[in-house]
Amino acid sequence: QARAELLGLLEYYFPVAAEPQQRTRQVRLNVDLDRGAGIELTPCPFGFRVDQVEPFPGQSFAAGAVIAEIEGRPLAGLSDEDMENAFGDGFGHGAALLLLEDPASSVEPSAAAAGEEDLGVALGRHVQLAHRP
Repeated sequence: QARAELLGLLEYYFPVAAEPQQRTRQVRLNVDLDRGAGIELTPCPFGFRVDQVEPFPGQSFAAGAVIAEIEGRPLAGLSDEDMENAFGDGFGHGAALLLLEDPASSVEPSAAAAGEEDLGVALGRHVQLAHRP
């Protein structure tokens, strides 16, 4: 009984932190031929972290998600340059993305908005992957 009480006290004062679980989901990339995808990305160890999603053309993911794959090609572990090349190779309207998401984050798809200017895809190093007029 003393052992059970001691274990109870240890668990109370030193709780074991549960590891946050990451969800994955597949989505399709929306790309406008003139304005691009309207997302800003930064390389991270697991792929590209989404820093911002513009209202146009709208995406089914939000800032904070990580793009781990594009068109079945994993991005984790690649150098920044290789990651940008892999993303550029798969980039296009309807490209399949595998996202890693924190279950605590609420992901609201962005709504399309008219009249936005210059919403191309800007990567962390400001590499443009959008068509420009």
